[in-house]
Amino acid sequence: MLLEQPKDGRYAKNAGAVFNLSYHVVWGPKYRRRVLVGGVEQKLKHILYATAQQYGVLIETMEVRPDHVHLFVSSDPTRCVALWSRSYYAGQSATFRKQR
Repeated sequence: MLLEQPKDGRYAKNAGAVFNLSYHVVWGPKYRRRVLVGGVEQKLKHILYATAQQYGVLIETMEVRPDHVHLFVSSDPTRCVALWSRSYYAGQSATFRKQR
């Protein structure tokens, strides 16, 4: 299921609810090392957008700094924040390890 941006910008709807769930998620590499630059930044953005599409979460804004990442995301009430945020982190971590 794909979450779409509401037309009026305020509320989204599904079969049983009208909602506006947005989360500000921040994480970074171990010891906040400055490794999220150049090609790594572009790969990370690609992985995060692909994972968001897979889990039906809408990334409204993303800011990748050299030592951390800010995401502002909207989600359906049936999505557990802990599950998809863990999936983001695990997905990007595993993908980077494979590419090394």
